[in-house]
Order: sequence, then structure tokens, then C-alpha cells
Amino acid sequence: MFPKAKKRAIKFRSNKMVVLFTSRVHPGESPASVTMNGIIKFLLDKKDQRANLLRSYFVFMIIPMLNPDGVYRGHYRLDALGQNLN
Repeated sequence: MFPKAKKRAIKFRSNKMVVLFTSRVHPGESPASVTMNGIIKFLLDKKDQRANLLRSYFVFMIIPMLNPDGVYRGHYRLDALGQNLN
């Protein structure tokens, strides 16, 4: 991956359980962006004790858009090459 530096990508290590959030599998799922925005705002709120507790017990991995090329091109269910992702 980094032939000149002879380093590898850093592997994430934690004893916490991982929670994975994904959104916008299909480009037409625009309400999913609003929902994901709310989840991110909630989890990052330092004043909310519920968010603090969740962050202390879990690692959150967030992928806000699984099909950015299809969203950019305005497709409803297709990627940039016009392939149905189902």
C-alpha cells in the first residue's frame, strides 16, 4: 500500500463493540441523508448524557452515502455505469 515508506495502514483496535451506520444505498433515498445527519448531530453532542454514554461503550463507524456516484448523477437505483445495484 505504501511501498516507499514501508508502512501499512493503521488497523483500528478497540475493546468496544462496533456499531455501523450506512445510508443512501440507493440514490433516491434522500430522506436517509436527513436521518443520518440527525444521528451524527446526536452522537457528537457533548452536552447530551445519552450520547456520552453511547460513545463510552461503542465505536460508531458511519458511512453516510454508499453510492455517491449514483447520487451525483441523479440516478434512482443505479450507479454511474447505469448498473442496478440490486
